[in-house]
Amino acid sequence: MKTMNKLVIYVLIMFLMVNTVSAEPIATTITVYPISGTSNICQGVGFSVSLYADIKDQNGNVMLLVTPVWTSSNTAIATVRLYGISTGIVSCKSPGTASITASYGEISATSIITVPVILVATTIDVTPSIVTTNIGFSEQLTATIKDQNGGIMSVTPSWSSSNIAIATVNPIGMVTGRGVGTSIITASYGSLSKTSIFTVTAPGVVIVSPSMSVNTFISSIWEFLKSIFVSLPAHM
Repeated sequence: MKTMNKLVIYVLIMFLMVNTVSAEPIATTITVYPISGTSNICQGVGFSVSLYADIKDQNGNVMLLVTPVWTSSNTAIATVRLYGISTGIVSCKSPGTASITASYGEISATSIITVPVILVATTIDVTPSIVTTNIGFSEQLTATIKDQNGGIMSVTPSWSSSNIAIATVNPIGMVTGRGVGTSIITASYGSLSKTSIFTVTAPGVVIVSPSMSVNTFISSIWEFLKSIFVSLPAHM
């Protein structure tokens, strides 16, 4: 009887031991996402994106000491290399999209990496290119900046005058005649620049040019007429 009791107790102990020992962890899920502070969109060619592969077992526990295999669907656009245990460093090579995949055993997950086209200013033009006006009058110059594809860019150039005693220019390209002579007005953006020749004449000289606006023309005529009346003798 004692032997039987001992046998039963032994069987119960073994049963409890078998059922309390955790099963060997098996990777069942994998998730790929950008590491905090980054995104799936590169800033441009030559930049990089950091991805992390989160691998969990059948119990939902993170498996910290397993290493995935990283691959890219298009290495001409983006390449990927392992960093540490689970991180994939993606290097952006050319504009487009590439699928970056982390695999471990039979499971895998993918993240789409986008490398945008970075627009670069390649040309600048200033209109009108030649302006003649009187002292005290203003003319608006316009700078058109285009990218490598010929598209107009919404950027703002800087403006400068070669002789502010003759003509000054404000931040939006409005030029005002200050003294008689010629000043070169320059619009600059990065390494690009373009000029306009701005000539200022004395009051009383009527200036007519293709670039002159209607308001400026009327004002010039008015100033001319005033100069005539002012110069007439008082007894007339």
